[in-house]
Amino acid sequence: GRGRAGGFPRAPSGACGEPRAEGAMAGAVLDPVARAAAARRLFNFIIMANVCLYLEAGAVPAMLVTLADTFHMSKGQQGLLGGIVYLAISVGGPFAGYSFKKFHQKKVLGYSLIVNNALLLCMAMTPDHWSFSSWIFIVFRGALGLTQCFLCVYSPIWIDEFAPSGHRTSWMSFSQAAVPIGIMAGYAMSSVVMWTTKDLGCVVLHCWRWPFLLQGLLEIPFVVGLWMTPANLVCVRPPHRTYSKAAKIGGAHSPTPSSLMSSIPSTPGSAFRDARDRESMESGSVRLTDGSIAAAVGAGDAPAGSADILGIAAHQQGTRGAFGAQGEAGGGVMLPPLRS
Repeated sequence: GRGRAGGFPRAPSGACGEPRAEGAMAGAVLDPVARAAAARRLFNFIIMANVCLYLEAGAVPAMLVTLADTFHMSKGQQGLLGGIVYLAISVGGPFAGYSFKKFHQKKVLGYSLIVNNALLLCMAMTPDHWSFSSWIFIVFRGALGLTQCFLCVYSPIWIDEFAPSGHRTSWMSFSQAAVPIGIMAGYAMSSVVMWTTKDLGCVVLHCWRWPFLLQGLLEIPFVVGLWMTPANLVCVRPPHRTYSKAAKIGGAHSPTPSSLMSSIPSTPGSAFRDARDRESMESGSVRLTDGSIAAAVGAGDAPAGSADILGIAAHQQGTRGAFGAQGEAGGGVMLPPLRS
């Protein structure tokens, strides 16, 4: 939308469009120690959710022979059953990205987990006596892949926003490792279920249905936990890469570095970095990205009559940059758009 006076964008009321906390609550949310502890707990939550979400990716191959016999699948149907979930994840990635950008991020993620849980129940209860039962089972697994892509797409974005600067790489590594761990756990779970019930038989339901039911039960705490988590710990602030028009700084109404930083929306994940950037600006240290220009503007350092040079550090999704201002001889400073 249009920026406010001076060309700077109007900061949203809070993460995901929710009202920003005031007073003591705001201080508690933005406190660096509390932020780090909350981010670490939610990171553990994301890792376990990723492991749980991909249990079926190991369960289906482990029980493929049993499933093929139950549903009378041809070789082509068996191959389609094994690959359709990954095709759905690939196709659903752009749709997931659009949904996170367009709608409430926490709700999108929560609804995707709810639908995922419902599809697991549908797979577990698929009738096996119809002539088209095999195709129903394949369609359910393809739809399951569409729901898995939401957490797959969002995890790296969330980690880049909320992870401590010294742990961002390791957190990303753990997040990626959670997927194969979940697949291996699915293999193990299905193998144990099929092995223990080989001679004893299963209670009420066919043995191959139990791994899907168990995964659905394991996902329930993650669905409940996500809805109980404050939105400002889940949502990632949108990047502000461009500005509607250049802003002139000068005269009696010149914005201060602190006021310039306040125009960039903050989240608990970025509060620590914003505080560091604000301290750097107020001390006069400037680092510009669009060239080899570097300046340190302190008290008394600027020649008389020359324009000051300001640097505004801005943390953005996936990148960390700064945009600089070039002085004009006759008046003020022009702020060009941020370069990615």
